[in-house]
Amino acid sequence: MNEFVELINDKEVLLIGNGNSLTQKDNSKLIDSYEFVIRFNLAISKDHRYIGKKTDGWFYTMVSEGKCKGIYKSAKVKPRHCIRHHCSPLNIGENNYFIDTQIYRKKFNEMLNMEEGHHASSGLCCVHYLLEYCKPKSVSLIGFDSFSSKNFYEGSHRLSSIKTRHQPDVEKEYLRKLSEEKKIQLFD
Repeated sequence: MNEFVELINDKEVLLIGNGNSLTQKDNSKLIDSYEFVIRFNLAISKDHRYIGKKTDGWFYTMVSEGKCKGIYKSAKVKPRHCIRHHCSPLNIGENNYFIDTQIYRKKFNEMLNMEEGHHASSGLCCVHYLLEYCKPKSVSLIGFDSFSSKNFYEGSHRLSSIKTRHQPDVEKEYLRKLSEEKKIQLFD
């Protein structure tokens, strides 16, 4: 991961969540203006006129190798940097990185006091990873609503299934605290 850390060093980074708020107003100019833009999981294969085109990095957690390859293949804009946060590394993009979930996510979940059987979302893990291990100039977030709305690319709201894996209130509080401490900037 040292190459990824160096890649992010001293850059203005924007993390684009998957919240439905992204489709409520045109954010494309703001999104595309950042030095390094990271999108998550299924979002790289979806298109919407308000979410910009820039995609420098893809932070993903999906378990199935076939699904990961399919999502990458269908991406509207192929990310140059693919960061897998689960299982094992995959060689599907120009530059591939891996964060070992067994070590990293466990430590992060303990820090957040996550209940047994729950774990932090990919977005939250990425925020924490950038702040703890990289040295970006800034970290901004847009479309992070802690699962209070459906994902912009889904037809229905899956909050009940998300609550079985994640703890939206814990995530929202963590982001609020980071924003108050001026460690991140939240848009929305």
